Amino acid sequence: MSKTINRLKKSMDKYLAETAYKGKKAGKNWAKIQAEYWQLVRMEQYFEYRDLEEYQHEGLEAGIDLAFTLPIDLYMDEYGEDAYDIFWSEVFGDAPNHRPDDLFVLSFIEGALSYFDEIHAKILDEAA
Repeated sequence: MSKTINRLKKSMDKYLAETAYKGKKAGKNWAKIQAEYWQLVRMEQYFEYRDLEEYQHEGLEAGIDLAFTLPIDLYMDEYGEDAYDIFWSEVFGDAPNHRPDDLFVLSFIEGALSYFDEIHAKILDEAA
């Protein structure tokens, strides 16, 4: 049994590391190439005073995963009922059936906001 536990622990560690890396990379890429300024500002404002783990916990309590709640919470006004499909198809392109898990979504948010934080002041300086 300990071999199974060790094997699955290694598998879990690999999965967690890869998913976090892919999520951050996708978030940064989205912010760099696809995101509109208003999307990044809204994401930044929404999470400015919210802890990402708390956000995840709220979703879990409601029985809703973050892949669904993120686009609904942030972009429902612009995208309407199709917010989920539109948002993630922008991110994943031709893979509309890809449903990211919570770790990917949290890492995606971190990657997007980290990149936006790097460039936001420069954007404002150049606009002035």
